[in-house]
Amino acid sequence: MKLMHIVALALTVLAASALAGIGTPDQARSAPEDSDRRDEITVSGSGSVVTVPNRALFSFGAESQGRTAKAAVTANTAEIGAIIARLKASGIGAAEIQTQSVSINPRYSDDGQSIVGYSASNTVAVELRDLARAGAVIDAAVDAGANHVYGPSFLRSDRGELYERALEAAFADARGKARVLASAAGVQLGRATVLAEASG
Repeated sequence: MKLMHIVALALTVLAASALAGIGTPDQARSAPEDSDRRDEITVSGSGSVVTVPNRALFSFGAESQGRTAKAAVTANTAEIGAIIARLKASGIGAAEIQTQSVSINPRYSDDGQSIVGYSASNTVAVELRDLARAGAVIDAAVDAGANHVYGPSFLRSDRGELYERALEAAFADARGKARVLASAAGVQLGRATVLAEASG
């Protein structure tokens, strides 16, 4: 089974202040005067969640030709209609089939000087909830006349929740790095002053 890696990156800036009594005697005596001074530690962290996809997205298209634009569109409408009907007959719900793109373009003669006809195309996107049926769904679409097949693109229906978990892990990773740096520098780590989602 294919695995999905949902990755989040976080940029974190944390306040840091000098520890009283750390350093030379002169530095130690001057610590109270500098107690209001705040430095910052900037770190980045990454977090990821590994999961198994529970959705697959396919695109099925039909391209038709005609001497006129109307003829090309009429033929294409019939072809994509047959594909949609076959998909529904195979168990795909109407809500899981969405029109993705529609186009019509002229076809030119070999010398490019005149229009000899038109080409119309239509592509529908299908969200498959049962991944085990992918092969049967592709066969159904192709048998019905689909001459363009794209996919699958694997998805998770709860991707938003999983991404939030990855963000939490990214912040924890960033804060852990900051804690190590603060300890090495002899400063006390404070609260985060800036949080930024770097990418996802």
